[in-house]
Amino acid sequence: MNDATAAEGSGPWPAWPWLVLAAGWLLWRTQSGPGVWDAGELVAAAVTLGGSHPPGQPLHALLGYAVSLVPLGSMTLRVAWLSALGELGAAWLMVQTTRRVFALRWNTKGHFMSELAAHVAGISCLLAAPMWRQASRVEVYGLGLLLFVASLERMLAWIDGSRRALREAALWAGLAAAVHPPHALAAVAVGAVFLLALRRQALPHARGLLWATVAFLFGLSCYVYLPLRAWAGATLWGDPTTLSGFLSYVSAAAYRGNLGSGDAQRLEVVGYMLSVAGPAAITGAALLLAIALTGRRDTPRETWALVLLPVAAASAGLLQALQIANPDNVAYDAPAVAALIAVGAATLAGLPLTRYRESVLGLALLSFLAVPVLRADLESSGRADDPALETLAGELTDVPPPRALVVLRHDFAGSAFMLARAADGARPDVALLIEGLATSSWHWRSLRSHPLFDGLPVRGRARDPRDAWVNGAVVRAAGQVAVVSEDDGPLAERGAVAGPYLAIAASADEAPTPRWTSCFAERLEPELGREAAAASASDADVVAGVLRQEALTRARRLLARRLPEPAGVAYRRALTSLPERMRAIVDHLGAPRMSAPPVIRDPTAMLPSAGDAVREAATSVLVAGDPVQALQLLEWGEQHGDARSLLQFAVFEWARGAIPEARAALEAFETAAPALRAEGDDLREQLDHPPAPSSDGSGE
Repeated sequence: MNDATAAEGSGPWPAWPWLVLAAGWLLWRTQSGPGVWDAGELVAAAVTLGGSHPPGQPLHALLGYAVSLVPLGSMTLRVAWLSALGELGAAWLMVQTTRRVFALRWNTKGHFMSELAAHVAGISCLLAAPMWRQASRVEVYGLGLLLFVASLERMLAWIDGSRRALREAALWAGLAAAVHPPHALAAVAVGAVFLLALRRQALPHARGLLWATVAFLFGLSCYVYLPLRAWAGATLWGDPTTLSGFLSYVSAAAYRGNLGSGDAQRLEVVGYMLSVAGPAAITGAALLLAIALTGRRDTPRETWALVLLPVAAASAGLLQALQIANPDNVAYDAPAVAALIAVGAATLAGLPLTRYRESVLGLALLSFLAVPVLRADLESSGRADDPALETLAGELTDVPPPRALVVLRHDFAGSAFMLARAADGARPDVALLIEGLATSSWHWRSLRSHPLFDGLPVRGRARDPRDAWVNGAVVRAAGQVAVVSEDDGPLAERGAVAGPYLAIAASADEAPTPRWTSCFAERLEPELGREAAAASASDADVVAGVLRQEALTRARRLLARRLPEPAGVAYRRALTSLPERMRAIVDHLGAPRMSAPPVIRDPTAMLPSAGDAVREAATSVLVAGDPVQALQLLEWGEQHGDARSLLQFAVFEWARGAIPEARAALEAFETAAPALRAEGDDLREQLDHPPAPSSDGSGE
């Protein structure tokens, strides 16, 4: 079949068949309950027409509120569908975008190969890791990508001759800034490249540029929502009612420390973008660059604009260092990946091969789908909720007694409380203090509904400013209402274990173990254990990580209070990845018989890994006086790929004074995992330079 035959009668192929299939799949797996990361606060902002963390994401809150009115499932499910619709819409627009790239470079439309390229690019854009990880969870990135691709498609239409398309592109970019500014930055960078590459055509139309600027500012005007809602009394993560407060909020000044990366880190980000786009996209983009370079002066400016398109779109991803385990982080790379896929697919589709052209190019284009489809984590990618998390969230919100001061530290706990309050109207009686926001006066104003607090900060004694304000709240509440804390620090490790909290009763009459600290949590513990054991695989193991973090903290507290039996139950929940015979080891923990040696942890893990849980449980078993069983746990970990178990064994040997054995174990660790050698530096220092004995010969 020659080119003329291919073009003849082959109009645009409809995208709805694969979009409907993708929508059905997403409907089946979309987040519907409490989840990790920022889900709770984004749902709360949408349901209450409030504002989330800086820069506020006003357009997401407005559209989230609109979809929350649809009577379909939980509030979380409704707002999560905004992400799914955003990613599906971006994939649909990628089809038209790739068509425009093909037509712009090859000056033809309706070609069989161009249609195949367009649909392959659309599906790839949906399934690529930075996009697919956002499609089923509550976040702003799906909507942000939709607006970026819409802006890109309009810019290509402007290059193709549509004058009004430039202002439309600017409007979409302005709206993207009201959802996620880095996606807007990518759109603006692409526009700047296009204007520079096509300056002879663009600069004479100053009026069009002026209208484009007006359209961008109009989209950006969504930020007026923040002070308006603040004046109306809505809950926001800042105070935008003053000029300085507004600028601090919308510029995300609190997160500037997250931005910036070195040359090596930027290369790592670029490498990730290329890896998820796939070899076919890289090949197509490289061929387009070769065409531009070999054409020299005869190369059309449009070709250079397309060559630089992925480079300009990469500006969003280069804002910060790469953290693959964090789906929020890799979402910044989505604009560059989308641009690379569109350029690569369109270039391959237009290659002037002669013999077996359709077969060769068809296979090359279909290979775009190999990268996401062959990924082992395609099913778990993006999953951020689980029934076990819903049970844990219920425990977090229900355990505190009436009118308690609740001090939270971790993201999941804060998110779960915000979601419960906004979506279900739960626990309006408690004063909720989030440690990370304790230095913000606007956060203290959210405590005004509690009779003990008037909205003004209360400072206590501590060197760290955050700890000082947290201590001030604890001192104000102590003796008048119960105080529960997710972290040990605010209560100086005092109090009884109350499920996921440490708790101090309102009065001495209730101490030391008031009924509310145990009955509800004890009833939930067996159910939580069953659900944790049955938890499905999740994105970067994050669901299991949240459950492990809470279980390990609970076990630690119970052991410190010489309650080994319930501590063993908590350890069981942290060891769900182990077979029953290995989990049974922690069922009979005894009272501590020695000081605990340091526990080796994975420094790269955002949440406790399965290996971290095994090593900590083994340490507790050792401390309880059963070194044989402790070594069985470490051996299981080492046999299943956890080289740090060897380092933990070396620490055990060092703790009992067996220096030669500790050295041998450390050498085995370095041999098994040379890339982790630096993690053994502290132990190596102890072995090479042991502390000098004290004057009485007892050691230090």
